[in-house]
Amino acid sequence: MFRICRGIKNAWSSGKLKIKRRKGKDGKIRKLVQIGLAATFKNGFPILHKQYHGNLSGISILKDMVLEMKSRRLNTIIIDRGMMSPENKRAVTDLNLTMISGLRKNEKLIKNYIKKINREDIYTLKNRIKLMNTEVFIKKFKYDNGELIVVYNPSLEVVKKQMNFNKDLDSHQDIGYSLIYHNTNYSSVEVVKRYYEKEIIERAFKQIKGILNLRPIRVWLKDHVEGHIKICYLAYAILSLMNYKLKIKGFSAIEALESLKYGYKVKLKDSKTKFEWDLVVPLNPKQKEILKVLGVVIKN
Repeated sequence: MFRICRGIKNAWSSGKLKIKRRKGKDGKIRKLVQIGLAATFKNGFPILHKQYHGNLSGISILKDMVLEMKSRRLNTIIIDRGMMSPENKRAVTDLNLTMISGLRKNEKLIKNYIKKINREDIYTLKNRIKLMNTEVFIKKFKYDNGELIVVYNPSLEVVKKQMNFNKDLDSHQDIGYSLIYHNTNYSSVEVVKRYYEKEIIERAFKQIKGILNLRPIRVWLKDHVEGHIKICYLAYAILSLMNYKLKIKGFSAIEALESLKYGYKVKLKDSKTKFEWDLVVPLNPKQKEILKVLGVVIKN
């Protein structure tokens, strides 16, 4: 199983790239580059990445990436709501891929499913699913050769209603509800957890933007931009492997790197005799444990 996601990663300060300008999250209009990233669900190992124009929609990106996934003989895909459309759903089905996907609420889905739910029926112990930071309640229906799961989140309902009240707006009956479609063999509980527990892919983008320094950079040539992205992707692949190996010790790759940056080797040289030698700064127990798990041998 793998997840596809996309993110607008950078505002490239380049006049030589043939990219249309668009408004970024900061409200500024620039030339932006998007990265489509596919990663395994369990450990976040990167499968592939592709670069796209900043003004391309997630729906269009999915059309391209799903063909890549099929060519790699992967069979189940998790798709964010913003990347799904009826056309994309048909494309995934035609390629014989199974999917877990968020669905946008529309009048038909609200009328035929959400409005027919009795709050007392869904808000019960047997329908409760505990997620990492909250708990939700579900009701499932047969839908389009698969299953439609209506997810009710009481905490989200309270927050959204309060936002509406602050704006002097009326609250709608579907507030607090969301929809997930799947045609897999997973249970409803597994599907909901796999869809909402997105920390793998979100952490991937966070690491690429943060510690790997994929943020606004000063490069002008197309090859330089693409090279920078590829280096960051390779670095993220190494980070994901470190996370996998360090998980048994309860460390993350970021924590390990923060710890190891204080360990280093000093090269010394006598200016008179020209004799040279190396001196390794003593490592603390945590640093030694990290290096041992990673299979790194330090020679004095």
